[in-house]
Amino acid sequence: MKSVRKHKKTRSLIAVLLIGLLVCGCLAGCGAGGGPDDPSQISAAQDNGAAARKAEREKKIKAAKERAAKREAAKKKKKEAEKKSEEAKSSEESSKGSSSQASEKNSSGSSSGKKSSGSKSSGNSKSGSGKSSGKSSSASSGGGGSGGSSSSGQQKHKATCSISITCHKLVGNNDIDRATKANVPSSGVLLSNMTVEIRSGDSVYDVLKRACDQRGIVVAAENTGLGIYVAGIGGLYEKAAGGESGWKYKVNGSYPNDSAGDVGVSDGDVIEWVYVLEA
Repeated sequence: MKSVRKHKKTRSLIAVLLIGLLVCGCLAGCGAGGGPDDPSQISAAQDNGAAARKAEREKKIKAAKERAAKREAAKKKKKEAEKKSEEAKSSEESSKGSSSQASEKNSSGSSSGKKSSGSKSSGNSKSGSGKSSGKSSSASSGGGGSGGSSSSGQQKHKATCSISITCHKLVGNNDIDRATKANVPSSGVLLSNMTVEIRSGDSVYDVLKRACDQRGIVVAAENTGLGIYVAGIGGLYEKAAGGESGWKYKVNGSYPNDSAGDVGVSDGDVIEWVYVLEA
């Protein structure tokens, strides 16, 4: 009996111990599942951090792309402006170069142009008769001065004339191109009443060429069958403001009908070159 009771008591103690162990295991399992070391919670936190970092990287990449695009647009705009500036400069240099070449080419034919006769509708061609009378008058004036010098002992008188070049019709004219506008002075005056000494046999064209050479103004002229024809002065050419626009000249207020290379110049003459819109 005592042995049976002892065995029952032992079994009871074992059962109590097993139950206690089971309860402790359950409590430990519950505590581990809700603790700070829960793998599911750690994984969620890591995912949130990675998403935030990814969003921040994408934001920085987008901002960098926008800055790069702005820089490219600014570079492209600068290149276009430089290209336009170079084209305008090249056009201006080409225009000046062609003017200089035309002037050099036609100045060599000025002597033959003086011998030609005829008329041109623009009013800057002259006839041989005008040249003869002008030269005769100039020679007569020079001879009188020489005689007076030898008789009185005074200094010899030098024959001179006055020349002016104007283009008032081109000032503010919207029918002309950019290259022409760049050569139009705001006052409309290229040369104002310049006094030029007359040499023996000088024509209106000779006086124009000499005055412009002294002031650095390019003259473009051509030797036609009707005599010397002045096509451009100071980068301002015929037909720049219409089909009939161009240069005409006056001597003492009148427009001669002959070439500028065929009309002689006398002491005291007033020569005016004017850019007109109609011949």
